[in-house]
Amino acid sequence: MLTRRRLLATCATSAFGLSVGDGAAHAQTQAHAQSQAWPNRVVRFIVPFAAGGPTDFVCRIVAEQLSRIWNQQVVIENRGGNSLPATSVQEFVAFAKANRGKVTLASPGTGSTPHLAGELLKRLAGIEMTHVPYRGASPALNDLIPGRVHAYFGSGALLGNMRSGQVRGLAATGAKRDPAAPELPTIAEAGIPGYEVSSWHGLFVPAKTPPQVIKKMNADTTAALADPVIKAGLEQAGYMVVGSSPEDLAVLLRSEIDKWSIVIRDAGIGE
Repeated sequence: MLTRRRLLATCATSAFGLSVGDGAAHAQTQAHAQSQAWPNRVVRFIVPFAAGGPTDFVCRIVAEQLSRIWNQQVVIENRGGNSLPATSVQEFVAFAKANRGKVTLASPGTGSTPHLAGELLKRLAGIEMTHVPYRGASPALNDLIPGRVHAYFGSGALLGNMRSGQVRGLAATGAKRDPAAPELPTIAEAGIPGYEVSSWHGLFVPAKTPPQVIKKMNADTTAALADPVIKAGLEQAGYMVVGSSPEDLAVLLRSEIDKWSIVIRDAGIGE
């Protein structure tokens, strides 16, 4: 289905009464000279949505043509951002309780870590959020930035979006403040005791892999993570580098299964 959209151009007009004298003529001449001189520097177009949407598409076409007409660079700035008034975890919880059933929670898929992180918050804070699953983090973020969804539990990769003002960070989900964003309190210290979610990555192999191969893979992987360049790059993105033994990973995996099984069951995920 094709939808016809109307482009509306706005212009500023001034109503002038009849005036007699050089003052009025001088003012009009000066205004005309100023209009002829403009633009004498870069012009910015503010698009209140993420790049790639219909408004952004139209604006870029118009801006390109105006750049030729004006012989001046026209820069597009996409400044979409969550419209939710909450600036803290407590304010978010209060907003969700006052708007029960209206707050949306985006995730990169049903059963994903961001989804479960939101379900745990619902459970501990006693709030309702409507889950909106996406096929990955990128499309979820594309709807979060312009405010089409209200909340999202993201990784440290979102720190750039937060510091550019595209999204508003409320808290960190871990047991301790994240070194990459120490200004953010943990959700637990922000008023939801017992809340702790840590996204982690592990390296797994088939069950029949020889012990000597597992030992070598573990040693080499731990050495790779200890490389200063690799470690610095991961920490800058909000990841804490922790090497462990296969036995340590097995213990962590079991504790995570026990913890999230309860959340999954209570949320009815997979039913």
